[in-house]
Amino acid sequence: MRVSVRKMGNCFGIVIPKPFLTRIGVAAGDALDLSLDDGRIVLYPPVVIRAPVGPRRPGALPRPMTTPWSGRSSATPAMPT
Repeated sequence: MRVSVRKMGNCFGIVIPKPFLTRIGVAAGDALDLSLDDGRIVLYPPVVIRAPVGPRRPGALPRPMTTPWSGRSSATPAMPT
């Protein structure tokens, strides 16, 4: 597929078609890693290394559940009142 490079403020960018993002499990706002490989630009979801799961101390906050493609946490502690 051919796409055009567009001027976006002081940067340049491309529009990635939704089927491409859906196929790799990425949505708007998610982080992607960017690299150059033999003259090609490569985008891919970041790899997240998770800590081993074990017993937690009483009263500990829930562990964040981060997906390798989102970089976002699904367990956010409540704000103090």
